[in-house]
Amino acid sequence: MTPGEVDKGLDKIKADLRVRAAKLAEASALIEEQLERDDVSPIWLRSLHSRDIGRDVAHLVEDIRRMEKTGRKKDTTWAEGKDKVAKRRVANTMGYKS
Repeated sequence: MTPGEVDKGLDKIKADLRVRAAKLAEASALIEEQLERDDVSPIWLRSLHSRDIGRDVAHLVEDIRRMEKTGRKKDTTWAEGKDKVAKRRVANTMGYKS
């Protein structure tokens, strides 16, 4: 892969992630709007809760904030035998620049 191809690939990833970030922000606003309603649908709330909507994003935020707060560069390595939470934290913070 040439440097130009790498740059084009990263440009596409950045564009895709910008679209996704905008949709996440919109989803957050929609959920907040519904939570403020007195007539919010219990069916809708239970559906979001039971499907764990946004759990992966919540973990991403928690893991990055934890890393920033503790000042640690990383929790662990990709070595075998690490627990699921440690592996998730590494995946969520590897390469993140604060």
